[in-house]
Amino acid sequence: MTDAKETIVMGKMPLLAEFALLREGARMPTRANDLAIGWDLYAFAADRGGRHFQLSPHSVTKIPTGIAVKPPLGYYFQLCSRSGWGSKGFFVANAPGIIDPDYQEEIFVLFYNGTSRPEYVSHENRIGQLVLAPIVPFAWVEAAPWTTSRKGFGSTGK
Repeated sequence: MTDAKETIVMGKMPLLAEFALLREGARMPTRANDLAIGWDLYAFAADRGGRHFQLSPHSVTKIPTGIAVKPPLGYYFQLCSRSGWGSKGFFVANAPGIIDPDYQEEIFVLFYNGTSRPEYVSHENRIGQLVLAPIVPFAWVEAAPWTTSRKGFGSTGK
């Protein structure tokens, strides 16, 4: 993998995001290639004596990554599911999870097993991906109630 400082994407130098390895054996986020949007996060289970995390059916498991991240000024991270896990019924429970710029603790992935069978996550399994997103400053302004032609929750009525 090329160093992030040397990678040129669409003719521009990339923004620099920081990460910290909080535990020995933790892995920095990686991506499959220079065009991938998401940076893969890895499960950290090195301190579990080689044991894996069991994902019980229809439940959420909190999985550590052993890292902390810090986005560039004016940005935040979205923690998203990976399509490989999603196609099997496993995904980030609160996707996209929002990692605010001022959160500087270890990243955990809330992994949901939407199947009827148990599954296992081992050390260094890719369990989610981080996507960098800009913060768009805005302010609220109070308005009078308005009418709409749409009827019903989440439906155009057709």
